Amino acid sequence: MKQDWKHSQKEDDLDALSAMIRRIGMVRTALDMVCEGLLLRCGDTDEDPLWKTFFRIQISSYLRAKKSFDMETGESYMIHDLIRDTWKEVQDYMELSCFGPIENPEQYFRTIEITFPVDEMTHEGYPNELCNAQMCQNDSKTKSLLRIV
Repeated sequence: MKQDWKHSQKEDDLDALSAMIRRIGMVRTALDMVCEGLLLRCGDTDEDPLWKTFFRIQISSYLRAKKSFDMETGESYMIHDLIRDTWKEVQDYMELSCFGPIENPEQYFRTIEITFPVDEMTHEGYPNELCNAQMCQNDSKTKSLLRIV
């Protein structure tokens, strides 16, 4: 009887793991679609795969901290411009680096920190350690800066 329970429990665990993997895949697909949509909305036609990878990583950090895929038009332009400005600096560094070419650009892009302006209200009840974020007070009302690490 114990053997049947263990077998059944393993099947349940496998089903749960399978469902989680499917959800992760759906989130990844949704995130890729959001990224493409934001680039289109902002009129960004840059097809450089490194730019797209950098943008996806940075917008993921922003959306994870914000806890929402919803972005108003003005917000999307501002975040796009902030990421694009940082990208120009990253490109310059990669081209002028005395250390030679970067072997794993995606891993390097994950080390880049952008300080995104985020409304404090979006973080109510959201543990900072889940998004690896450190909040800094900008003023005493509702605004704060979120430093993604």
